[in-house]
Amino acid sequence: MELIPIKIKKILPPKDDLFAKITQSSFKPKTGDVICISSKVIAIHEGQCVEGGDRVAKESLAKKIADKYVTHEYGQGRRALFTLTQGVLIRTAGIDESNGNGYFILWPKDPHVSATFFKRAIEKKYKIKLQGVVVTDSYSVPLRRGASGFALGWAGISPIKDYRGTKDVFGRKIKITVANVVDALASSATLVMGESGASTPVCIVRGIVLPKEKKNAPALDQMPVPPEDDIFSRFILSQKWKLTKKKKTI
Repeated sequence: MELIPIKIKKILPPKDDLFAKITQSSFKPKTGDVICISSKVIAIHEGQCVEGGDRVAKESLAKKIADKYVTHEYGQGRRALFTLTQGVLIRTAGIDESNGNGYFILWPKDPHVSATFFKRAIEKKYKIKLQGVVVTDSYSVPLRRGASGFALGWAGISPIKDYRGTKDVFGRKIKITVANVVDALASSATLVMGESGASTPVCIVRGIVLPKEKKNAPALDQMPVPPEDDIFSRFILSQKWKLTKKKKTI
């Protein structure tokens, strides 16, 4: 697998034309590629930016756009607002200030729709057929220091590679194992795209064959996983989450 980060001109909040700047760069996709694009630049492309402020303003905004939220203290007197937003457990609804030039950058309105838009636009412009497009972001994983990439949205590929029914090296039939290919792909791309001022929010992934997107996929082939069905449901559902719209504790 080859990872090719693409440097583009600075994307300026609150709204800028990402696709135009991609086409003005060294971006040269081929048929069969997967394209990973940072959710931040897609959000700016869509105008998903709000004038910035202090921590109170950021948390207030997060509570409005999240599905559920809860506040916890941790470490030495520190505090964090955790949210369930678009099926992702993340701090402050994924709102970002880095490279925002005074704006809060939100997530794209619908990352899957965004992925589909860029897949079709790239295929039309370059007269190729992509395997897919993945919208990437980064978050912190419990008991691990530092941020790692994950897939916020995708199009053209299945998020899951199914190993059920295959055999391991000792001939034992695998019954439950499925691989999360979109997060693995996003994490790899995020590593070369960087997290700071590299201006490389796009990555071409070449030389890998991924499972194709399935229409009406069964529950075990879908992501995200509903909290009640998750292996960590006991931890997630034990929290006193507050609903954003109904404003009541559950």
